[in-house]
Amino acid sequence: MKRINIDSTRLWHTIMEMAKIGATPKGGVKRLALTETDKAARDLFCFWAESDGFEYEWDSVGNIFVTLQGKSKNLPPVLIGSHLDTQPTGGKFDGIYGVMAGYEVIKTIKEQGIKPSRPITVVNWTNEEGVRFTPAMAGSGVFSGVYTEEEIYNSTDNNGMTFKNELEKIGYRGHRKSVDYEAEVYIEPHIEQGPILESENYKIGIVKGVQGQLSLDVSVTGFESHSGSTPMNMRKDALVSSSKMCLALNRMATEQFPGSVATVGKMIVHPGARNTVPGKTYFTIDIRHPRKDILFEMESKIKQHFQNIADETGTKVEIRKAWFTPPVIFNSICAETLRKSAEFLGYNFMEMVSGAGHDACMVNNKVPGCMVFVPCEKGISHNELENASPEDLATGANVLLYSVMDFAI
Repeated sequence: MKRINIDSTRLWHTIMEMAKIGATPKGGVKRLALTETDKAARDLFCFWAESDGFEYEWDSVGNIFVTLQGKSKNLPPVLIGSHLDTQPTGGKFDGIYGVMAGYEVIKTIKEQGIKPSRPITVVNWTNEEGVRFTPAMAGSGVFSGVYTEEEIYNSTDNNGMTFKNELEKIGYRGHRKSVDYEAEVYIEPHIEQGPILESENYKIGIVKGVQGQLSLDVSVTGFESHSGSTPMNMRKDALVSSSKMCLALNRMATEQFPGSVATVGKMIVHPGARNTVPGKTYFTIDIRHPRKDILFEMESKIKQHFQNIADETGTKVEIRKAWFTPPVIFNSICAETLRKSAEFLGYNFMEMVSGAGHDACMVNNKVPGCMVFVPCEKGISHNELENASPEDLATGANVLLYSVMDFAI
């Protein structure tokens, strides 16, 4: 077949236009879900869709669907999507690239005069980031039946405003139930949000799945005492005990469990006085691995090691499981289609597992799904310095184009 390509200049332009909405002084974007900036981004997306002659609508939780109709309206569509909301100090590409790449694909297919056999729909999922409202991936979660509409409607932000009221306020609460939508397959394009593709010099990542995540809350209790008059060998220092636990966790992930990552992201020290031996600490642990059994083995080892450290330091430790998200395995046929497209186009690629969660994790519960990654500069994401090259973004969009045509033409 004659090779066609997306318009890389146009793709870059749409991403940069979106980046103006909620732009920050340091070159990033702040566009929290269901705010006026989110509304402005949604309005622009819908304006483009109407101007280009596409059908569009939004569902009961504000997910926006822009559709290139096929020969048969009765067949479930090929779905492409991601999100337009960002972190408070977010970048221009996280989520936005996926929506704009999808939109560029349906524009290209339409311009080429190609009539797909089934519809192709680009979706903007509501509240992927979970910054203003929790849980994250709310819109895709309701679509997939993981969350109920009422659960999401009743969630509140820090000012007590409900999701439902704020959705209505910006005018994006639709009538059609999100869970009633169907799709044949789902593909999510995304920047990698990590350094692997760039460091290994690959243009494309074929994402086989997403790591599981286990989050633990740890409390260590020692004994508060005077920092000047308590001998070192008579202390029950909760912070020293916690520090040894953190180092043990780091060694475990580095040496015992290859492929895992472990992070202590938050620590609180009590009483937090300059001249008092800490009597209590609280810290969080985030561990991730592609295999559930490894995560549970790590949890068991953590409990064992931490108890030994507590015994050695004369402290007490309590460990509570905050949450567990099982690993996600994406549809193999969908991933194989991405691989064949990359091969046909002559792009080098690697298979990989995503370290971060995405809407595709939710959608995969209902619709066969997969993801395609492109490199981002130095792996930086969730940061105003987030960056990706126009060439790499176009490469990913071309792989998306051929994969979508494989399913829809």
